[in-house]
Amino acid sequence: MSKYFPKILLNDMLKLRECHHRLWSVIYPVYVNRLIPFKIITGFRNEIEQNLCFHNGRSKKKWPESMHNKTIKLNDTGEIIPCSGAIDVAPTYANKNGVWVIDWESIPAFSYLAGMIMWQAKKAGIGLIWGGDWNNDGNLSDGWDFGHFELTEKEWNRSL
Repeated sequence: MSKYFPKILLNDMLKLRECHHRLWSVIYPVYVNRLIPFKIITGFRNEIEQNLCFHNGRSKKKWPESMHNKTIKLNDTGEIIPCSGAIDVAPTYANKNGVWVIDWESIPAFSYLAGMIMWQAKKAGIGLIWGGDWNNDGNLSDGWDFGHFELTEKEWNRSL
């Protein structure tokens, strides 16, 4: 593992695989280009995970109201699979021992990562909401979930 860039982690890719293809097309290029190293915390949340996040104050929505809880039904088999319209990520850095860690309090690092992700979404023409600026007005006073990104409802409906 490089002290400058962590490995691309299988666990991150498995979480990303559970996300809507439009969300995947925004996050994946930023992740692999490694302009800022980050970890994928969660994509899809099942009922137990979502309600636990709600009760612990990490989400304002119960199951199945969150974009993290989206699923799709496959036409050919009828199988219902995860298709999260939201993802939680966190910037990482190597500490003095070379261990990659997350500084949950570093709003500048989260904001820098958000800039990269939102720029990629704009470039791809994908409607995305950042939890650090819920109404997308450039003022972070309404933000509280700095690692959260979700497709707009219009984007979710447009791309199914």
